[in-house]
Amino acid sequence: QDDAAVRAKIANDSAWLTCGCPPYCPARRATVDYVQGTRWYTHQLFLERGGLIARRYDYWIKLDVDIWIFRSPAFNLGAVLASTGALFAHTGHAYNGHGCSRELHDSISQYCAQSASSGSACPMASVNDTFWRQDDNVFYSNFVVSSVAFHSNGAPRDAPGATAATPGTPLGLASYLNERPAFFRYRWTDQSLFHKVFGVFAGPNASSYALDWSCLRWEKKKFKAGACFRHGKRNVQGAELRRWTDLEHAESRGCPPP
Repeated sequence: QDDAAVRAKIANDSAWLTCGCPPYCPARRATVDYVQGTRWYTHQLFLERGGLIARRYDYWIKLDVDIWIFRSPAFNLGAVLASTGALFAHTGHAYNGHGCSRELHDSISQYCAQSASSGSACPMASVNDTFWRQDDNVFYSNFVVSSVAFHSNGAPRDAPGATAATPGTPLGLASYLNERPAFFRYRWTDQSLFHKVFGVFAGPNASSYALDWSCLRWEKKKFKAGACFRHGKRNVQGAELRRWTDLEHAESRGCPPP
């Protein structure tokens, strides 16, 4: 849906964008621009310039603008993903409740039912996994690394003359979810979708496709010798920076990859 259509719907429906996800309480609703920006990472990114990213890259990294990197990790992120065969690496979990994923699971079920009826059944690889079935505990998407091949699987270029994503594929599912009104109504965003889309096509659980690099994330009042970045709205300066880069911890700099 284009911005004009979305804005018109919001103007006539006060229930839109009332999701209370942190850091937005209902009184400070997520903007259309915010949802549109995070939505781009779930689908349109892999179609830009005729799928250029799939022709040139194996992995992509999402870094929010308020991520502050204060030292390099001790290992090559892409190399570890390649050597382990993992499809995704995250740096923590976040709470995504208050209805921010409302209708998402049902929409996925509807898509897979439609795909099955057309002869392209979804594998439903993590169908018995509790993490996949729930909505509120999600991968914290302000610093993630993921497989380009996975997310672009099913792109129109994969079938000569095709203009739509192939049914029963990760991109096919992402394309379907992108056009659901609930994407804007409930502020689904990329953070809502990641573990859901992976769970359909990879499994039987998150440990089968994802690496946990939460040791790279600095946490307030919890020094981690391996931390190399922080998430925050203000600049890094003074005593905090010196504490994070303390030379006595240099030998353990960067958490070891799993």
